[in-house]
Amino acid sequence: MSPKKIQKTSHTSLQESAYTEACRQLRDFIEGQRCSASFACGGTIPIKTPTNQEDAAAPNSISPPVTITWGDDSTMPFSGKLILPIIDDDTEKGLDALERLVNACDPATFGRGDQDVLDTRYRKADKMDTDEFLTSFHPADFGILQNIEQILLPSVSSDLENKLQFRRIRAEIYKLNVYSGPSGLFRAHADTPRSTSQIGSLVVCFPSRFKGGNLVIRHHGREVDYDWSSESGSAIQWTAFYSDCEHEI
Repeated sequence: MSPKKIQKTSHTSLQESAYTEACRQLRDFIEGQRCSASFACGGTIPIKTPTNQEDAAAPNSISPPVTITWGDDSTMPFSGKLILPIIDDDTEKGLDALERLVNACDPATFGRGDQDVLDTRYRKADKMDTDEFLTSFHPADFGILQNIEQILLPSVSSDLENKLQFRRIRAEIYKLNVYSGPSGLFRAHADTPRSTSQIGSLVVCFPSRFKGGNLVIRHHGREVDYDWSSESGSAIQWTAFYSDCEHEI
C-alpha cells in the first residue's frame, strides 16, 4: 500500500471518528435538554420593493422576487416560469402561471413505514420532485443555515471543534409542495429522516398571498404555531425543526 493511500485512509478514519463523536454529543445534549432546549426556529425575509431596494446595514436581509421554473411542456424542459410574489400590475399573467404550476404538480404522498401512501384524508397537497423544477432561492444566501446552527445545533467540546466542516448544516432541497385552498392539509405527523445524518427539516414558504394554513409544531408537550398569512404576499417565511417534532398544516 502506497504512503498516499495510507494517509488518505487515516484522514478518512479521523473524519469519521470526529463526525461520530459530534453526533453522539448532539444526541446526548438533546436527550438531556428536552424541556428547555429550542426545538424550532424561524424567520422572515422581506421581498425587495422600490421602497427598500438597499439596506446597507444588512445587505442579505432582503430578497429579490423568487423565480420558479419547471417543465411546462415535454418538448421544452423548464419552459414554465412563475415569479413570486405576483405583483398587482401583472396579476392576470401571474395567476395564469401559478395555475399552470399547480396543474403540473402530482398529488403528494406521505411516508408510512417504508411505503409512500396517497390518502387525501390525511394529506391534501400537490408536489414536484427536485428534478422537475428550479428555484432562484437558496437559504444559505440569507444566513438561514447559520441561524439554524446557532439555535438548534448545540456547542460541543471546544471552539475549534465547533468550526470543523462537519459541524456545518447543509440544506438539501427535497420537494416543492403546494397546499391549495380551500382545504389543503397535512395531519399531525413526524417526518421520516431521509439519511442517517439528517437532524431536522427546513420549511420555506415562498411569497404567495393566502389565508389560514397555519404550521403547528409540537415537541414533548410544547407547541409553536406559525401563522404566515399576514405577510404571505410580501415576504419569504421559514422554519426549521428537529426530525422528531410532530407537525401539521
